[in-house]
Amino acid sequence: MQHILQRILQIEAAMLLVIVGIVSTYIIHYCNQLNYKVAGEMNSTLQNYQELLEFAAELNSGNLSRVSSTFQHDVMEKYSSLQRCLKVRGDLYFLDAAGKPYISNMGYVREEEQEELMRQWHFMSQASHRSKTLVSGISRSYPHSLWLAYYTKDNFNHVKTDVLLRIKAEYLSRLFETQPVQALLVQQDDWALAPNSTKVLDAINQLPVELSTRGLKFWRGRFYYVCYIPLTAFGLRVYTMWEVTTFIRFLLVIAVTSALLLLLLYYLSLRNSRCLAQEFAADIVTLKEALAQAEKGNLEHTLTIDSSLEMQAIGHAYNQLLLGFKRQLQENAQLERIVANEQIKQLGSQFTNHFLFNTLDNIYYMCRISPDLAEMMVLNLAKLLRYNTHSPNEKVTLAEDGQYIRLYLEIIKVRFHDAFDYAVTIDKEVEDCLLPKLLLQPIIENAIKYGRQTQTALQLQLSAQLQDGKVVLICRDNGPGISEDKLGLLQKDLVAAENYSRHLGLYNVARRVALTYGKGYGIQLHNKNGLEVKVTIKAEYEAQD
Repeated sequence: MQHILQRILQIEAAMLLVIVGIVSTYIIHYCNQLNYKVAGEMNSTLQNYQELLEFAAELNSGNLSRVSSTFQHDVMEKYSSLQRCLKVRGDLYFLDAAGKPYISNMGYVREEEQEELMRQWHFMSQASHRSKTLVSGISRSYPHSLWLAYYTKDNFNHVKTDVLLRIKAEYLSRLFETQPVQALLVQQDDWALAPNSTKVLDAINQLPVELSTRGLKFWRGRFYYVCYIPLTAFGLRVYTMWEVTTFIRFLLVIAVTSALLLLLLYYLSLRNSRCLAQEFAADIVTLKEALAQAEKGNLEHTLTIDSSLEMQAIGHAYNQLLLGFKRQLQENAQLERIVANEQIKQLGSQFTNHFLFNTLDNIYYMCRISPDLAEMMVLNLAKLLRYNTHSPNEKVTLAEDGQYIRLYLEIIKVRFHDAFDYAVTIDKEVEDCLLPKLLLQPIIENAIKYGRQTQTALQLQLSAQLQDGKVVLICRDNGPGISEDKLGLLQKDLVAAENYSRHLGLYNVARRVALTYGKGYGIQLHNKNGLEVKVTIKAEYEAQD
């Protein structure tokens, strides 16, 4: 169940990342496209008005009277033609000798309006008072407007301007009224003009520092995606801001809901684990009783387990093992003598009941303490039992046999915890070599049995390598080893036709090697800070089609 929860969490995280990625990409792309579009239209509008102001300045450079009806007529004619093709309206003001607006496209300007307009214009102007300079500025007070003027010099070398253009925020809103974003015009000192909303500005209508750069920003409890394009010629920046608070909240809702769902699944898994532990415990008792019957010679007592797929696999493997034993006994009863091939089968079909009982005892108690660990041991035991149900004379590759040796050693490691460790090294050049199935298992059992007698922490090393065209298998432990006298006697017993020693496992391996490969192959024992068992077999490979 824990693995299932991990998989659900991974899938959920992946889906959340995909959703975030897709929506974020869409927001970034869409906002950038709108920013380019709005900036392009704004730049085109301002360029047209700039040409109008430059035209007025050039027209009046020929010493025409500032109040000349010809001058006003020509400028107003060009202004009118612009209004017909532009979306954004601008109010045009003509200035008198004192620099006050006295007439506009809407008619004469009253005295009080003149003072207010000039006060706004002089307060926000950022020009350096150089001739032929375009000046732009955003008003600080209502009505919020964008101002444009073009500076020239008169006959006395004084900087002057002839016409002044004001674009009110309400006029600019026509560019943005169909867009779902908030658009701003911002000058260098961060004074801003917000045609369609002012909620992204601070109390004095300036752009907050938090929203002045590109990317996802947080301001006044809301999230915005910000992008901008500078209009360098006018000293302005065009901002577009898309509020994504709803999207962020939606993601948070998904995350919180998913977390609650996972907590619920975790709670259900704990309850399920307890139930499984109880079922496992009952099945282990049943399996132990069946093994006890088999040990007494009752091979008719089969297992029927339906609690879980793992235990069903063990029950099926056990039943197949019994069938294999019975079949072997029937064949042996019919034979008058044991030929070499049958002797190999008999030697290879030995299985350690002591190992099975100890492992099942450990699984029984682990079911109550750690169901996950018990589940892993049950799976490994099922694989070993299934692996042993086939013909013991069958030859497999070193790589395949090494997998099941590791399963066996993992079960041992779980049993002994820190008191046991192992290392398995198989050279790549011998991975495809063939050998009788589980040839090394009795040697490993022997090393564990005798090596742990004096060692608090047993170290076991297995290796397979190619030497002089032969496969050499080495099992080395850090146990007490064997005295030299006993070692010599044992080495002689291993090559005898009959076994007279207590080391049945070592003798079976030696006999299988001798019957399978003949002379020149076998087992050698050495004391090397522990016992080293070296098995030499022929380098055989599967026939290629």
